[in-house]
Amino acid sequence: MSFATAVGAGLVICAAMRQAEAQNYVPRTLVTHEEIGQAIASELRARLPKESPTPAWDVDVPLAVPAAGSHKLRVTSVCREADTKLLRFQLACIERAACLPFLTWVHTSQPVPAAPCSGATTGGSLPAPTAIVEPGRKVMAVLAVTGVRMTAPVTCLERGAMGDVIFVRGQEGRAFRARVAGPAFVEALPQ
Repeated sequence: MSFATAVGAGLVICAAMRQAEAQNYVPRTLVTHEEIGQAIASELRARLPKESPTPAWDVDVPLAVPAAGSHKLRVTSVCREADTKLLRFQLACIERAACLPFLTWVHTSQPVPAAPCSGATTGGSLPAPTAIVEPGRKVMAVLAVTGVRMTAPVTCLERGAMGDVIFVRGQEGRAFRARVAGPAFVEALPQ
């Protein structure tokens, strides 16, 4: 096989691989508050007696959740914070690879049966959250904007627990704020 033939065959293979990738590409979009609300409403209805009306509630989602494909969500756990009307929900996409599990908090107008969150005290205060990132730890920063999801490796400059806003440094040396989204991920915040 000549060099020109090998190069030509290589170009054909690369073009075929790019076409296959384009056909298999599933764009990531953000999970909406409505989709989160549907999963939470279903769980609240299941936890209350049949004759009881669903309480009024307000959802606090601390970060944007990018997901690929279907945004059908499931509740993986529910617990009650020290305040009996504050529930912590862990949600995940039904298709496991579509999104990472995430936390959301729900303020209800009436108490809903749920086990206390681990570490909750009866005195009405919560212990300090456990740090899941430490200074010097390498994590992945995620920036999700309409239709685009970018990731980049960064180094944590501060200690932080889930949901905390900390400073991180990118490979180019620029420091910026990010919210801790897990032990290996932070969500880049607008500057």
